Amino acid sequence: MNKDLALVTGAGRGIGRAIARRLALGSDTAPGMPVVLVSRTNEEITTLRNEIIDRGGKAFATPCDVRNPAEVNALSKDVLNDLGPVNILVNNAGITTSGKLEDTTDDMWRDTFAVNVDAAFYVTRAFLPGMIPEGGHVVSIGSTASLEGFRYTSAYSASKHAILGLMRALAEEFKTKNIKFSTICPGFTRTQILSEAIQATMARGNSYEKVEAMYAMMNREGRILEPEEIAETVYELVMNKNIESGLAYHADGTVVGI
Repeated sequence: MNKDLALVTGAGRGIGRAIARRLALGSDTAPGMPVVLVSRTNEEITTLRNEIIDRGGKAFATPCDVRNPAEVNALSKDVLNDLGPVNILVNNAGITTSGKLEDTTDDMWRDTFAVNVDAAFYVTRAFLPGMIPEGGHVVSIGSTASLEGFRYTSAYSASKHAILGLMRALAEEFKTKNIKFSTICPGFTRTQILSEAIQATMARGNSYEKVEAMYAMMNREGRILEPEEIAETVYELVMNKNIESGLAYHADGTVVGI
């Protein structure tokens, strides 16, 4: 019997949705696991929950604003009481902001950190105690911006550096426990966020094909990634009980050499 219970934040769309589906539905050789779907938007995760159940998996749609520590703490208590301890946690919720430094407002900076860093901190802090008795794995979705700086992304790049730092720090703090911490750092992925970025760039007079090609060439793969690729890497990581804690990975699961 599969004892794993996963929780995925930002599960309503994009990378989070793909990760939740992959964990819940498993593979030909490994069963899926129950997944708690977390998002601020109830409609999206309810639709995903129904899809997973229709395909034979188990999922629970739980709306929560992960920027709010009180809501996160209430969520952790409800999940523990109703389903048991979470032992696979995926911090995926995130937003992208861009702009020159002088155009980056206080609200832009705070909102970026609230979603990309504070939420991961609140969720990890709330669910980590439940992992200590039996072990677990925390995976955070970073970015190539966790590894280097990109112009006009001061808030976003700083926040993605911070999430990698958080995972590395916790890997050291909990190194004597059977808990692993990993960060996946994909490049541009075919999501709503990328579509919005492409549309914004097109407003400056470029064609969709030209803008998409520009983003593709900024990826180490030379192409736009698909959310399912990141989901597959998450699945492989959490199924591997022997990996080293604290490492960062490219989208394909290759260890980042830094």
